[in-house]
Amino acid sequence: MRYNGEVGDIVVGRIIEVQQKLWKVDCGTRLNAFLNLAAVNLPGGELRRRGADDELVMRKFLQEGDLILGKQILFMLDRSLELSSSSGSK
Repeated sequence: MRYNGEVGDIVVGRIIEVQQKLWKVDCGTRLNAFLNLAAVNLPGGELRRRGADDELVMRKFLQEGDLILGKQILFMLDRSLELSSSSGSK
């Protein structure tokens, strides 16, 4: 049986792919979850607008195989999950 969570749930997932502006995450759901670059708190708790420079170094924050702890923030139309997290979740 696959996990069918609710918005607000905390999930553990593994980064399976780095895409443009987001990470694809396997967290045991029917469809993969997504972690958008804008939904990640950068190291040191930096709060700033994410830009092209951040996109170029996304693997510096999280890369394939890393485990993350994420909060489910919404369901997409296809029922995949969107997560928020901190890059310190490795």
